[in-house]
Amino acid sequence: MKADLIGAARNGDLGAWELLLQEIYPQALSQASYLLRDKDLAQDAVQNAMLKVFNNLSGLKEDGAFTGWWRRILTNEAYLLLRLCNRETNGIEPELLSQTKCQGDSPLDTIQLSQANL
Repeated sequence: MKADLIGAARNGDLGAWELLLQEIYPQALSQASYLLRDKDLAQDAVQNAMLKVFNNLSGLKEDGAFTGWWRRILTNEAYLLLRLCNRETNGIEPELLSQTKCQGDSPLDTIQLSQANL
């Protein structure tokens, strides 16, 4: 990874950020897919992580630490998504949760839709 590219992206050069993103995206998606075992969740984790990397790039002090830094941010995002998908929801039937868990619709949306169809 070129230090000048990281430095330019840190200084607000969107072209440099785009090139940097093109370089790290395949690695990031591979890492997230390995951790999450779900293509859609992996893409969500990468998107969230890259947004955090972009927003916090100015705080990175050492260009050489960039790879480890963005990988740690991505790992944290993946674990966050795993926790959200595995959290217990009291008072909702387990069958309903299994139908909606991390599939786009929240259990609340599904409950509201099923009540509307009554």
